[in-house]
Amino acid sequence: YKKNIKIITIYDDVYPDLLREICDPPFVLYLKGNQNILNKQFMLSIIGARKPTAFAKIICDSLILGLIRENCVIVSGMASGCDSIAHNSAIFHNGTTIAVVGCGLDYIYPKENRNLFNEISLNHLVISEYPYHIRPEKRYFPRRNRIIAGLSKGLIVLEAKEKSGTMITANFAIQYNREVFAVPGPIIMEEYKGNHRLIQDGAKLITCTNDILEEF
Repeated sequence: YKKNIKIITIYDDVYPDLLREICDPPFVLYLKGNQNILNKQFMLSIIGARKPTAFAKIICDSLILGLIRENCVIVSGMASGCDSIAHNSAIFHNGTTIAVVGCGLDYIYPKENRNLFNEISLNHLVISEYPYHIRPEKRYFPRRNRIIAGLSKGLIVLEAKEKSGTMITANFAIQYNREVFAVPGPIIMEEYKGNHRLIQDGAKLITCTNDILEEF
């Protein structure tokens, strides 16, 4: 209560229906911000590399503009790179965003995202499955990724190397029968090899927002 953190369980009405359906849903969620955002029906995750190219922000902005017009909530993991780009783009264009973090809500990781964390926790929503006192550890983040995939109707990959946390999240989305969308890029760039692998495996190649919306 003193830290302004709300707690919900899988039995509460406000608990997201899509997340409840996955094979390993978190029993408890810790929330900071506007929990009414969880009532919104159209959520899409946008994720990608920790060290993106200059293309990532341009592409993300172009996609998010159309998604926000459809009242889409943008979900990501508040990591460096593409995650931060997605959150900041949603905020800049007056949209709504959810950050799913891999530590307790008393900690901000990475530390350079302090301002972003404060903005999201004040006007949007930050979610964790860990009690507020749990420090960030490497092993928590792959499990965090299943929540990012589980919350959303679809997953958009901006940039991904073949072996990356982004691909782990994409595999969760495939496992949960979510729509997976991938942005194509130059075939010689490592940053897009994961995207091209996903497209080869059945993800939808996207070039604009309408490519996403027509699936819904």
